[in-house]
Amino acid sequence: MTKKSESNRASQRSVKLQLDSSLIDDAKQAIANYPKTPSEQIEQWAYVGMIVERQLTGQEQLQLMTGEAAVSFKTNTNKEGEKRR
Repeated sequence: MTKKSESNRASQRSVKLQLDSSLIDDAKQAIANYPKTPSEQIEQWAYVGMIVERQLTGQEQLQLMTGEAAVSFKTNTNKEGEKRR
C-alpha cells in the first residue's frame, strides 16, 4: 500500500458498523503482536478482500468462503524485478 493511498483513506469519513463479535475477536488475536487497533485490522482485511474479489468469479468466491478452495499467490514480477506480461 502506498503512502498516498494510506493518506487518502485516513482523510475519508468513517462510519460506525455493526460487526459479528467473532470477527472483532479474530482481529484482536491477529494484532496481538502489532501496533494496530481491531478496526485497522478489519479495514485491512476489507481492502485485501476487495482486491482478491476482483480476481475471482462468483463461483470461486463461494468455494473460497466454504473452504472448498484455497488462495495461492503469484507475484507480477519475475526474478529480475521485471513486470510479467
